[in-house]
Amino acid sequence: MLIAAFFLVLLSRFPARQFILGLFLGLIFLFRFEAGIIVTLSLLLVYRTLPTRQNIFGFLVVWLPVIFNLLIYDTLFNFLYDTIVLGLITQPRAMGQAIPGNALWYVFLSSLIAVLGFALSLAANPDKSLRVIAGISLLSYVSALGRSDEGHLWYALLWFPLLVSYSFTQLGRVRLIPTIIIGVVLFLTSYLIIIVKSPSLFLFIAALSLVVASRFTRFSREIALAGVVTSFLVFHSFAYFTLRFQLPRYTGSLAHPWTQTPAPDSIAGLDFPPTTISTLSQIQSAITGTNPSLFIFPENTIYYEYFTLPRPTRYLYLTGERTTRTENEIIRNLKTTPNLYILVFPDKAAQRGGDIWSWIQSHTKIISTTPYQSTTVELRRFSD
Repeated sequence: MLIAAFFLVLLSRFPARQFILGLFLGLIFLFRFEAGIIVTLSLLLVYRTLPTRQNIFGFLVVWLPVIFNLLIYDTLFNFLYDTIVLGLITQPRAMGQAIPGNALWYVFLSSLIAVLGFALSLAANPDKSLRVIAGISLLSYVSALGRSDEGHLWYALLWFPLLVSYSFTQLGRVRLIPTIIIGVVLFLTSYLIIIVKSPSLFLFIAALSLVVASRFTRFSREIALAGVVTSFLVFHSFAYFTLRFQLPRYTGSLAHPWTQTPAPDSIAGLDFPPTTISTLSQIQSAITGTNPSLFIFPENTIYYEYFTLPRPTRYLYLTGERTTRTENEIIRNLKTTPNLYILVFPDKAAQRGGDIWSWIQSHTKIISTTPYQSTTVELRRFSD
């Protein structure tokens, strides 16, 4: 929403435009830090100048109150550490997931070819505002190269419809040989990105491509057509024959850990120690009866993916702040769920359990206690 508003202001012309651009950029950083980096990088690649005073003033209108609040509560260092170190470096590595080795793999490849072709065609436009939009649209694909599930792919393709609509303006006569050459380059580049699956490599290649494309404005139609045709061939030809005849495809891994095929001891694409999987297996064997349901409290809710049992409530992660209304709703859900098992991490429950933990202790009994890392985990059921 904010980036779309940023696009509209970028394409407009009015006196306070630079101030509003800075304001929206500040809001983008506030709500999604990595999106702010992508927008800033796109602006720098196109304009290659420092921001204006109006840009800075608009940005500071958003961020001065935030920084002031962080300083008051002495949390500025924690904010920077959590946002930059944990958010941009540690979390992408910890949450990385390989691209599925099925038909979705071809969706990743073919969509990247199309995005790359359309974005570079738009980057060849002499209008700098449109080139910024091209950069944002292309660089956003980095979201698909960390935790590479289908949801992150669609998020990475958020601006794809915008690029498709632009491609219709490029209909016309094209030169055949340059189109074929560009198509081959798009395929090889995209294939390298998908195989290596390194966000850093992608950002480098994408930034370099945007700069190069801006110098070849007379090839914009060929680039767009090459993106369409090559993307179509990859999915509807290569994918079809590989899936239809079960042809071999490269499945090896390179140096980056997120390119590796998920290990057997994995949950939702994340690797877990064998001891953790063994603990969960013991707990699963204790869950019996007809149509059991499971409530995990108050954290480690990713284990819902391991047990694949119905959940009694719409609330999942419960270590944060909760309202009384939320707690009462959860307790009502637990009361009315038949054959309910409750998996409790007692140390955390004692710290952040609130009324829910008090109710669980009063109305359920422990049926098994299993070692878990340096502590234990309890499996509970209603008391007789």
